[in-house]
Amino acid sequence: MPHHIRHLARLLLFLAAIPVLLGSTSGAAALAQDGTTGATPPPAFDLQPAVEWLISQQEDDGSFIGAEGTSEAGITADAIVALAAARQAGADTGTSIDDAVGYLESGEVAMIYIQNGVGSAAKFLLGLAAAGENVDDFAGVSPLAIVENSQDQDTGLYGDSIYVHALSLLALDAAEVEVPASAVDALADAQAESGGWGFEGLANPDAADSNTTSLVIQALDAIEGDDPQLVTDGFAYLATTIDDEGAARFDNTPDSLPDANSTALVAQALIAVDADADAQLAALTQFQNETGAFFFNSDTPDDDILATVQAIPALAGTALPFVPAA
Repeated sequence: MPHHIRHLARLLLFLAAIPVLLGSTSGAAALAQDGTTGATPPPAFDLQPAVEWLISQQEDDGSFIGAEGTSEAGITADAIVALAAARQAGADTGTSIDDAVGYLESGEVAMIYIQNGVGSAAKFLLGLAAAGENVDDFAGVSPLAIVENSQDQDTGLYGDSIYVHALSLLALDAAEVEVPASAVDALADAQAESGGWGFEGLANPDAADSNTTSLVIQALDAIEGDDPQLVTDGFAYLATTIDDEGAARFDNTPDSLPDANSTALVAQALIAVDADADAQLAALTQFQNETGAFFFNSDTPDDDILATVQAIPALAGTALPFVPAA
């Protein structure tokens, strides 16, 4: 899309969204936009404590420990994105990124992980792109080839969920590969009446959540999808997941608590469209422990590596896909 048309589309998006995002509910008010460009980290926030905690979790082989308690390529790729975003924002990351890339390159780590499916290949690719590595030829494998060749020609989807589909579109954009129009059509087909998208997508058209919706908005912005109404409606849904302080919940059900991951993802969606995410970024800092790590939500206040690697890029002022400046 030509730059001037994209700029107009964004302007129309904000004009259309203002009545919803400035509505009477507290959640909508917390997500209000003023159309200013370039969301930035809150001035008082220092990325270094979070970065230092994250580096303290790195194993001697450069890996990070996943949910199963063993070194895992997926969380290592996520950590690379967080560390690379923090480094660009001025944090000292030492040799941690190179060490993590070294782990991904070792043995059969890359080959085994990307064969888990398109979602794994896309996540791996995003980590490599953030580190400035070759996404088409790394350790003898091509995560890009797996993503490129995984689109279902009937549904237009990459993978088996809308979340994986959005992750794949972000990976393709990071690799500077043109995304077929059918991939955007698939997102239009999967959008719920609420304006959001859910992890299950076509399998449950009424479901929506803030995580999937935020990732889809970042993907649509990255690939310059030509239907701004999709994004406008997506933000209308996100407004229903925001509390009085600007923190986001996974969904808008009564029992859903605000959490760090959802808040960070909503902030990144706003950052992606050059909107003001200050309320969400300020709320995100309230999930940080004294150790520098972030916790998931008020029911689980322990240091959480998944929450930390999600929070750092948002507080560094970056959206997905993150590719370091040349």
